[in-house]
Amino acid sequence: MSTNQTSDQSYDTKSGSLAETYGLFIPGTHNTGGQISAKRVTDEGFRQEYFYVSNVAFATKRQGKLLLGISLTSSAFDVVFGGNTSAVCDELISTEYVNLDHDRRENILWLEQKGEVVFVEPNAIGLEGKHEQSRSFPIRTANYEKDVNTARMPFVSAGYGQGYMLGKVMNNLKENGSIPETRVFTMDPDHAADKVKDDEIVSRACWLDRFYYSSIFGACYVDVDYDGGLRGLLKPSEGNGVQISLLEEMTGKV
Repeated sequence: MSTNQTSDQSYDTKSGSLAETYGLFIPGTHNTGGQISAKRVTDEGFRQEYFYVSNVAFATKRQGKLLLGISLTSSAFDVVFGGNTSAVCDELISTEYVNLDHDRRENILWLEQKGEVVFVEPNAIGLEGKHEQSRSFPIRTANYEKDVNTARMPFVSAGYGQGYMLGKVMNNLKENGSIPETRVFTMDPDHAADKVKDDEIVSRACWLDRFYYSSIFGACYVDVDYDGGLRGLLKPSEGNGVQISLLEEMTGKV
């Protein structure tokens, strides 16, 4: 990601539907779930707000086999939602998925090559439950290492961070949120399998819930007309005067 250093005070949060808030921010600066979770370690106010986050959930088929995917940075968020945001959100709400066209598929595959998008086999995740829209797996905050296998790690990293920060986030949930167990939700693999053909990619938005609801991370969100917070660097036209050149790293592919 960018080497530009930006003060945490420069970031702002706007609430509304995703179609209303996405375009208020500089592309590449919308916060991921991991960034929001890290902010919650030191800022109590962020613990009680529901957030749209800039991770994106994916499903694809390769040689007939369904894979679930997740983006680890905000780059895929701009690929999926950065064109006609209102139309994309309407498609997601009305059809339950965003079916990516050729150019957006190519961009996501490019981000996969860079390691910013990861696809895994659903059976390796150990998903629980049976719901038309989603499945999930638990993370015990006091023993998170035992609940995070290789296939689960990309989804956990997207929502809560990784390495040292993941430990701090889980401790924050346990100690300051009195949350013994949180959960990560994904698309239901069977439902997604009926909606995507070989080499196609469909996507959904992601959210991070408030502490009151155990800070659940959802990589399966459809109802993007709900009022939620989105955090990033406001465009200069919004009156904050921030000047930043993060777009320099967004090549012609994104």
